[in-house]
Amino acid sequence: MEIFEYTNKDLSAANIDQLWEQQWKRIESTGLLRYDQPRENPNVKFVESEEGFKFAFQYLLNRGSKRRARVQFSSVNEPFSNERFHFGKINSSEILFTLKPAHRPNSSTTAIANVSPIEWGHFLLVPNLEQNSMQKITRGTREVVF
Repeated sequence: MEIFEYTNKDLSAANIDQLWEQQWKRIESTGLLRYDQPRENPNVKFVESEEGFKFAFQYLLNRGSKRRARVQFSSVNEPFSNERFHFGKINSSEILFTLKPAHRPNSSTTAIANVSPIEWGHFLLVPNLEQNSMQKITRGTREVVF
């Protein structure tokens, strides 16, 4: 697993993009994806509403039949349960990389490939994967995203 330790001064989108693309190609080549997702989907239609909102509609062949069954939650604030799905149960090969801020040594954000991708390169950011926490956004993850 690739660990990318950074400070606020040296975090560069270019570095992250290059790392993400390399790791996504690794995921594709190992057969972890449930179906092929082309880098550019030819089955996309763009529509603009009367109010000026723009929408993209995609036909994703095989997504409906080959993705994992959806896990039902009764609340967005469900406590962590080792019995149910959690990201600690994924195949470690699905991990693209982990971001570790130098100024917050006990914090990490792990990028995990979505093996049933909506787009080429579709991944999830999971805060503090090793802590087996409930699925929620943390301060550290907000810093990575924004």
